[in-house]
Amino acid sequence: MSAQIIQFSALAEAAAEKRLSQGDQKGALNRFRTARRAKREERLAIPRDQLTETAFNKHERDRLKDAWSAAEAARQYWRAKFDLEDAISFVRSHGLPEGRGEKEYSPTDRDAYVEAWRAALIVQMKTQAPDMLAIAWKKRQLSNYTFRNADVQKQCQQIIAADEKWLKDHPTRRDAFTGKKGKGGKRT
Repeated sequence: MSAQIIQFSALAEAAAEKRLSQGDQKGALNRFRTARRAKREERLAIPRDQLTETAFNKHERDRLKDAWSAAEAARQYWRAKFDLEDAISFVRSHGLPEGRGEKEYSPTDRDAYVEAWRAALIVQMKTQAPDMLAIAWKKRQLSNYTFRNADVQKQCQQIIAADEKWLKDHPTRRDAFTGKKGKGGKRT
């Protein structure tokens, strides 16, 4: 057995210095995202005449992915918001301590969250799909969720058809032997 004495204070100081030298993790993630976004914006700023058709189509899809991601984030936020309020209400109804520290909310708060989620859902449905996965999501939403307004449902069907046509007209692959456009709608 060793009689080595471990100085915990020295370990704690070393750990604190390491954290400072690496920077705040949240800050590091933000710096990474900012650098990645700047690099992408620089790439997307290349003029159309300097790109091949395939590269141009990929850049267009990347622009669509940004818009799609923003719409998805808003929809998920509002869904999580009213799911959390439901969970808090459920915990409180059973008198559990988990719900005691949460602020009180009224059913009108929940109604506002649901309306905001519905509005975000419609915004995402109207956002142009960047790929076939997004179109599949839109089709699932149409089959699983009944929109209160039949005009909105019909408009969403038209948007899906337009998305499918756009993806078919803007393929990202070419046949290696003939140089002709590949079949549209394939995932990249």
